[in-house]
Amino acid sequence: MPAYVDRSLGDGVFYAPGDYIGFWPRIVILLVDGLALTIGLIMVGMVSQLIFPPLYSLLAIVFIWVFEVPLKRSRFRTPGYWLMGCKIVNLRGERPSLFLLTMRAIMPFYISWDLVWSGIDEDRQSLRDRYSKTCLVRVKAEPIGSGPVQFSRYFAGGLALFYPYVVRPSRNCCGISAGQLSI
Repeated sequence: MPAYVDRSLGDGVFYAPGDYIGFWPRIVILLVDGLALTIGLIMVGMVSQLIFPPLYSLLAIVFIWVFEVPLKRSRFRTPGYWLMGCKIVNLRGERPSLFLLTMRAIMPFYISWDLVWSGIDEDRQSLRDRYSKTCLVRVKAEPIGSGPVQFSRYFAGGLALFYPYVVRPSRNCCGISAGQLSI
């Protein structure tokens, strides 16, 4: 009799380990997109000075949101995503919603924690990605399997962390998944 598998959070997909974007590509993305944002904000500042200077704050917020949310999920992607050949997807392998990406953009994680976590995470995802149910993968990446979405639990540095992730099928010593075994 098969063991009970909790599917209350639905199913998701997973990718080959080499398809996830890890620590060093994220550094490049951070630098390139940071430079692009800086140049864009300077241009927004120059335009707002010509039109109406007090408008700068509102225009800057709109510019940052458009850069961090709709552009990241579009087929054009940000300059950093384009340069590193990656895209952002949700746990089902689809484009994430504007709401999820907005929440991802405003999550209060330190960049250093995010980068360190992406270096030690099994799927090389940052805390921001984990909590917003997104993955950064290569543009040509195709899911290699699916599984139930469940919560992980970590206890580190006095913190109790939990977030949803896609459970991969377990494998025995010979690389055969439990579903392939027959008696």
